[in-house]
Amino acid sequence: MELTFAGPSGTTLKRGPYRCFVLQGETLRERIGGEAIAVHEDHYWHVDGRTFTRIDCDCAIKLHLTRVDGKLSEDHGPYKSFSCLDGIAYVDHKVFAFADRSIGDWYCHADGRHWAIIVVEGVD
Repeated sequence: MELTFAGPSGTTLKRGPYRCFVLQGETLRERIGGEAIAVHEDHYWHVDGRTFTRIDCDCAIKLHLTRVDGKLSEDHGPYKSFSCLDGIAYVDHKVFAFADRSIGDWYCHADGRHWAIIVVEGVD
């Protein structure tokens, strides 16, 4: 999977390929506990000293969510795309989850629960 970071002026930055990626709070990583690829702060994704407003992954994906204690959600998908804009995660251009900054996790619309981490995997 390849990620495209896009800025308001039309600038883009591509990262990847990745087999999967995770959103731990508002930090994007290649794997749980791995090095940060990007951090979302003050409405922007910060990558290598540059700022972007959104992330797009325009390939088939599936995802699941996990809690700190290891509990997993059901699998969601497959979907045709994933994107993230201002703390809102979208699948197929529909809201999937949003970052709940008051407690530092994600609220998933699909199941009405809070989860620490979103795990996104490519689908062949």
